[in-house]
Amino acid sequence: MKHGIRSALGACLATFLLTACGGGGDASTSINDDSTNSRAAPAAIAPETSDDVVLWVAPSMWDATRLLIRTSRYSWFPTTINLDDLPTYVANHSWTKSAGASGSLRIKFEDGVYRMQQGWVWPATASGKDASRQVVLEKAASGDVLIMGSRQLAATYRTANRKVALSSEGLQFDQLWVEEVAGQPTRAIRARTPNAGSFFWVKGPALGWPTSPSDPTVVARMKDAPTTDELIEVSKQAFQADPNSLALLSQIVQQTDTDAVLQLMDSWQTTKHRMTEFDQDGQRVRFSPATYWPVGQHGHGQRYFIENTLSALDASGEWFLQRNGNTLHYIPSASVRDQAKLRFEVPVVSKLLVMEGNAANNQWVQYVQFKGLKFRYAKGEAPNHAQRNHVNYGYVDTQADVYVGAAIELNHARHIEFSNIEVSRTGGYALWMNDRVRDVRVEGSEMYDLGAGGVKVGKARSPFVDSHDIEDAANPLTTGAITLTGNRIYRTGHDYPGAVGVWIGRSSGNTVTDNLIRDTTYTGISVGWRWDTANSLAHGNQIRNNFLYNIGQGALSDMGGVYLLGRAPGTVVSGNVIKEVRSYEGYTGGSNGIYADEGSSELLVTGNIVLGTDSSGFSLHYGEENRVEDNVFANTRYSFGIGKRAIGNEIVSSAVPLRLTSNSLLPNRNDFVALSNDGTLMARPHGEVPYWLDPVPVMASNTVSAQYLPSGTALQIPTSLCTGCSASASLAVTDTGPLRVPSVTGKVLNPGVNVARSWDTASLANVVSASRMWSTSLAAIPPRIMDFRASQWPLPTEQVQGWQVISDSNFLLDSNDQNKPLTIRQSADGTPVLALVDTPRAEQRSYEPYIQSWMKHGSGTTTIEFEARFGPDTNLTHEWRADDSGAVSGPVVRFVSNGAAVDVLANDIRVTSVPHGQWAKVAITSPIMAGARWSVTVTHSGQTFTQGNLTPRNSNWSYLGPFLFITYSNTYTTTEFKSVLVTNSAWH
Repeated sequence: MKHGIRSALGACLATFLLTACGGGGDASTSINDDSTNSRAAPAAIAPETSDDVVLWVAPSMWDATRLLIRTSRYSWFPTTINLDDLPTYVANHSWTKSAGASGSLRIKFEDGVYRMQQGWVWPATASGKDASRQVVLEKAASGDVLIMGSRQLAATYRTANRKVALSSEGLQFDQLWVEEVAGQPTRAIRARTPNAGSFFWVKGPALGWPTSPSDPTVVARMKDAPTTDELIEVSKQAFQADPNSLALLSQIVQQTDTDAVLQLMDSWQTTKHRMTEFDQDGQRVRFSPATYWPVGQHGHGQRYFIENTLSALDASGEWFLQRNGNTLHYIPSASVRDQAKLRFEVPVVSKLLVMEGNAANNQWVQYVQFKGLKFRYAKGEAPNHAQRNHVNYGYVDTQADVYVGAAIELNHARHIEFSNIEVSRTGGYALWMNDRVRDVRVEGSEMYDLGAGGVKVGKARSPFVDSHDIEDAANPLTTGAITLTGNRIYRTGHDYPGAVGVWIGRSSGNTVTDNLIRDTTYTGISVGWRWDTANSLAHGNQIRNNFLYNIGQGALSDMGGVYLLGRAPGTVVSGNVIKEVRSYEGYTGGSNGIYADEGSSELLVTGNIVLGTDSSGFSLHYGEENRVEDNVFANTRYSFGIGKRAIGNEIVSSAVPLRLTSNSLLPNRNDFVALSNDGTLMARPHGEVPYWLDPVPVMASNTVSAQYLPSGTALQIPTSLCTGCSASASLAVTDTGPLRVPSVTGKVLNPGVNVARSWDTASLANVVSASRMWSTSLAAIPPRIMDFRASQWPLPTEQVQGWQVISDSNFLLDSNDQNKPLTIRQSADGTPVLALVDTPRAEQRSYEPYIQSWMKHGSGTTTIEFEARFGPDTNLTHEWRADDSGAVSGPVVRFVSNGAAVDVLANDIRVTSVPHGQWAKVAITSPIMAGARWSVTVTHSGQTFTQGNLTPRNSNWSYLGPFLFITYSNTYTTTEFKSVLVTNSAWH
């Protein structure tokens, strides 16, 4: 789940959208139509004929920003113009101005380096005329035509100085490439601490903020920036900091270092902030702008680092731009010799090419084609969020970094083709088919070393339905009918790791086929941009025969090889091979091969191979009438993940959510279907057997193999879930190498025939992966500490330091009432504590209140330690669960009053008794695996008591989702916690 948002306009627009957004319509019905406005695909690059007008262009040998234009290849008298002015030159050419001109206007680029100063702005007046009379820009011979948006700086390195300092010539930039070895430019890392591969760790959200240094009173809401009057929760703009970062954070705030950037990483996004205040006593930092989600909401292990401050410049490959001193600092690698010449490529152009027409006046940029050109070095800048008053205060993403721009952008354009081009070394996306873009083809091209993602199709807008969406739903010229085929998109996400390889928003009729997408930091292909089951603008998209490899790379979470959103009739995901989708396990969400997120409906998912994921092969959050058939899901934690019932416009759908038939399943553990469980979800526990709520998904005739299970494991196929499912010893997936399509035996499947092409032998550009910036080992995650500081009390809330509180709403008393279920407060002896309070209530809700905190441990050995003090009438259960349903539980310890003391019971075995009002330290330790044996240790009154060799409540428990404290007292009693510490051997 990402937004969990249902538009306020959804109900009133549902009827309208149902009739108005049927896939984009026929472009021939557009306003101000003309005879050339057809739905035909853009013509291929036309072969050269004697009717063509040919211009030969070359860069000036004295100034690469100047262009020499000749009417014959060896003419002695060229025309000289600025490279940026080429679109204007084309618009004014006699061929373009002549309505009766024959042939194409062909612009041939000699090999060489062409440097832009502002980029090309291509107007409608520089268009071709029809499919047989086009404007074609292509390379003249076999060399490289490099169209670059950068300036080159140079410096001599002296080892005695240990770094290079040179004039930045007044340039402002956020990316830098350095050529230490001739011909091998490398993306440098902006000075950061900790260095790449390491992070600071958020201890928890700050739930309150002192009103002033002298006033201990805290507030729960505050302005997020000086530019807004909106009051926002403190937890969205402040957090308890890693002790290792306190000195630096304090220094940055005290020195008002406005260049310093706080990069805060969340489940599927990163955000950029300025640090505005520091609270030494509470060890908290306040930042601006506010985040979209509360800090810590998506799991333990939230990371951050600080960049672009001089004190962080301490590692090879790092750079810092001293703006007030007009100086660029760089530390080269140890292999660079004394007196070596270093060359720096500094991006100065944000958009290398913008095609800008005016469809309302029937002024299209059309019939322009690019072949064999290499676009390199585009400056990337965080977009301004004026609609949230965050101008110049940072960057907050909602999903997929859709607000980030691209090196090449098209608006009001049609019949455009990019063939065999390159877009690389960018600060943002590579290509963006933005507003009113139709019939564009991108074929055989390469996009790599990207600051964000590869290709965006459609407008980047708020997830809410708004007036623009109403306009688009009624307009047949809404962006669509884009073809992306045979391209290679790889090593994305250097500056914006939440970006995706290919993003299709509210856009229909697009085809993404035969592409290689690999080495991303988030999702490979994303389709759709609506978070409910109402009608959307993403219909009939075809995602076929693509090869997606090494997706996610452990950088972020809640992703898919292919990710889908919203109702999408006619959308097909077929014949794709998705290999290795890996998430950062410190967040919730995981990684899925094919991920049908909120509202995904009317999809056909067939003939795909998914090999290697941390979560499911296929996962449905909620939706209806989805068909998943004849796929192979291999070496996955679960074959299927099934979530909520479909809810559209607040009405529970009666449609079948999912039909899972004739798939081949090779999970790496026996629980091959993951079921979400709560009051609104599709399945919930009924003892040990899932109880289906109507409508029931269809799961039939799937074949399960034990290939990836440990040797000797007996398959467990729950027939209550899967009708006609069977075991198979013949089905196998053979992994034949990192870039080769896996071969499948025992099943008639031929995906990958068109996918592989020559990708298994063709070399990729030698550039580093963005994963060096964003991924980290689980072993680096520190123990989870619930830190209850006196400076944060009293703050009753339903979300305290990562705890989720479940309680009857009638029990939530006035905020000043100390009997609220959970508070941070001072105990009678002055100790800051977390207080869990029970009171009388209806017998049918005797299990409330309870609190839970999510861990997401799938391996290693976990220890949960807490120091607690129990009151009279205590009846408290501490329980480890696989999910929040209680269907599968591991260790369970009970604390039950017995006279003047509380008995500690493990599997109903009395371990010890703790006197009321006395602190006791409790430690529970268990391997995270089926058949585990766990132990509990209790220390109080100077003595230690241990009980070991205990069995979990359910023998097949093998995953720690949340752990809970449930109070069954049903009378006034309080349990106080002084501390809670969670460790896992796989995490540190």
